[in-house]
Amino acid sequence: ADEDKNPPVVDDDDDNDSDGDDEQKPQPAKTFTLDGILEEYTIDIGYSDAELVFNPTQGHWATHQGVDLIAEAGTAVKCSFDGTVKSVTDDSFHGTTVVISHDGGYETTYKLLDEVSLKVGDKVAEGDTIGTVSGDALAEMAQGAHLHLELSKDGVLVDPTSYMSEIADK
Repeated sequence: ADEDKNPPVVDDDDDNDSDGDDEQKPQPAKTFTLDGILEEYTIDIGYSDAELVFNPTQGHWATHQGVDLIAEAGTAVKCSFDGTVKSVTDDSFHGTTVVISHDGGYETTYKLLDEVSLKVGDKVAEGDTIGTVSGDALAEMAQGAHLHLELSKDGVLVDPTSYMSEIADK
């Protein structure tokens, strides 16, 4: 058979030598993404840095610095990209808010959370649980349980949906 004429390529370089000349190959940079934050969600109010959108809880029109992802209260909120917890705050208006700094100048802000056990300085990896979706924060309670997600790049707010492949690719 033809398979016998071309055996598989085998790395016959002896990497067990200890002369110290072994170099690690650089790994390609991973592309920043917000995929995987919630297993299931629908977008209620999208990002708007210029156009005013109506806030049904507060009864007024304003810009919206993030995206509201409707999900059942208690749904796990996952970290989509490795990073370090920059802040964890708690107030009755926004519930618990977690800010995570990521390589490349990215920073994610997760608002309206419950069951957060992270603290400032904690390292988080892709897939780690940040907390759960809250159903009782005052800021946007007319919308029901949801995650308010903000993203900044080099200190400037950007549209999070641009980094969510299941939305950006449509």
